[in-house]
Amino acid sequence: MMPPTHIQGPPPPKKMSGCAIALLVVGILLALGGVAVGIGIYAFATSDVGKTAFKVIGEGTKIAQEGLKAPGTAELRALGCDQAMVLDMKDFAALVNDIVDAGSAAAAPTGLMVTCQVRGAAKSPSCNDVASTYVKAVGVAGSEFTVTVQAQGGSKPICESSYDATGARVGSGSSKPTTPPVRPDL
Repeated sequence: MMPPTHIQGPPPPKKMSGCAIALLVVGILLALGGVAVGIGIYAFATSDVGKTAFKVIGEGTKIAQEGLKAPGTAELRALGCDQAMVLDMKDFAALVNDIVDAGSAAAAPTGLMVTCQVRGAAKSPSCNDVASTYVKAVGVAGSEFTVTVQAQGGSKPICESSYDATGARVGSGSSKPTTPPVRPDL
């Protein structure tokens, strides 16, 4: 046997493929982007504007959740409202003051807002039916109120009218015509 004339060394190290390098670069860029977004969100959340925005969102959500469970909403759902809500607009006054400059002439909202959302306009109760059902459920309302019946996902109400605390109609809640027209007689 003949001794080997060529001694073979260890195999050369494997190089990273182009795809692996590209994935590594994209991963690093995504991580840096995530850190930048996190810093931006933190900076916004700790600023006065951010704190006000989060307060308004939180309080607005709380008010809406209470409105979904307000007295009279179960009766409105039984009437045919797929979603019923009763909001006391004075609850929004503090939120409006947080958003609007104190020196502004904006008036705080007042009264109650009774909303009825339905899946289809053909089966919708009238504003008068919603108002009378609401007053029957709660007795005399706490103040004047506006009723709005709207199809879910619709941009314009099916009807909108204002009522006194006893449920007597005092006027239409919408002064400008819409297409299709607001039907306060429903």
